[in-house]
Amino acid sequence: MRDAARAGWKRGGLPGRFTLLLPPGMRPMAVRPLDSASGSYRSEACELTYDYGRYADPLTDPETPADAQLWRTIDGQRAKYVTFTKPDQGDGLTAIAAMHFPDLGHATRLTVVLACREGADLDDAEAILGSVVFARPLSM
Repeated sequence: MRDAARAGWKRGGLPGRFTLLLPPGMRPMAVRPLDSASGSYRSEACELTYDYGRYADPLTDPETPADAQLWRTIDGQRAKYVTFTKPDQGDGLTAIAAMHFPDLGHATRLTVVLACREGADLDDAEAILGSVVFARPLSM
């Protein structure tokens, strides 16, 4: 997918650190980072958030068991890919797919979470999360 981006998809992410492909309709949202670089994109059906830094969520919350979990290599980096459903907290975003890169060097990690409304098509989730490309050299 990296070589032939889907029609209408665009690159987003954290300039100088990483990019990923986003489908049409995903718009950047304002965020206030706390302890790392973070960002958010939103469409009518989904919200994508990322956290790049020392304290990125490792996706190990025992209260949220993964429906599926596997390890992959994305752009040369080891990453944990999980999917799960969560109770609706008023936003309707219950279908979750997430990717965590635990070691990007210099104590830096990246977690990208795609949360979609119940019944939303998650077919694009793996394509979005798997499209991460890191800037070289990796650094914070």
